Amino acid sequence: MIMISLLGIAVFILFVCSALFRQFTAGLIVLAGFAGVAYLLHQHEQTLSRSRIPASQIALENVTLTPEFSMYQISGRIKNQSTTYTLKQVTIDVTMQECTGKAPSRECVTIGKTKKEIYLDLPPCQAVAFNDSVYFSDRATPPTGRHQWACTISQSEAE
Repeated sequence: MIMISLLGIAVFILFVCSALFRQFTAGLIVLAGFAGVAYLLHQHEQTLSRSRIPASQIALENVTLTPEFSMYQISGRIKNQSTTYTLKQVTIDVTMQECTGKAPSRECVTIGKTKKEIYLDLPPCQAVAFNDSVYFSDRATPPTGRHQWACTISQSEAE
């Protein structure tokens, strides 16, 4: 606490006695102001990019998950149904469920969840195939019995 007080006193004395130190301090304040404005503009642009294309305007088609060593291979097609914006990134929530019983009374329990970010450059009203690995960090053993998958879009970024 004493060191901080002494440092504060030294800075105050330099500020009062040295014109060069005052100019340096003013330059630092202006630079910090510009950095703050740039950061706020970047945050605003990022917020806008996440709200340009709602999940309802992005379609996942023919999605499959295939076991591959300790991971799964996810593949399918992403369709950008927006007429205005280029899709840059999609976050897909992947849920693995283990099911027991027959079709009408089947009971399913969630045994794994993960998020997968897909980076792309997809113009309006176009589709592209994707193929990537998915890892369920909360899974120690492979599912037994019948299992099913659910994939939903939780976030997107567009420009």
